[in-house]
Amino acid sequence: MLFDEGVFDILDERGHTADDLCTTYLGNLVLRHPTLRQLADLEPGSIATAAPDGAWRRAPLSERHRTDSVEGWERGTAGLG
Repeated sequence: MLFDEGVFDILDERGHTADDLCTTYLGNLVLRHPTLRQLADLEPGSIATAAPDGAWRRAPLSERHRTDSVEGWERGTAGLG
């Protein structure tokens, strides 16, 4: 999960390179994946990654993460406007 500028990106192991990026309601994801509640206090400009043991690892957002996020949103919303 990435949180920056009021927007959450919740991704699988493919990250922003996935060709099926979509938008959804955060509440729907939390219902299906209750462990996301552990990230309710995720600071803006942060990223959290699920570890194999199920724990969340938090880190500051890198410029690369931010660039990948913007490019992913641009690809995912192309043609919608």
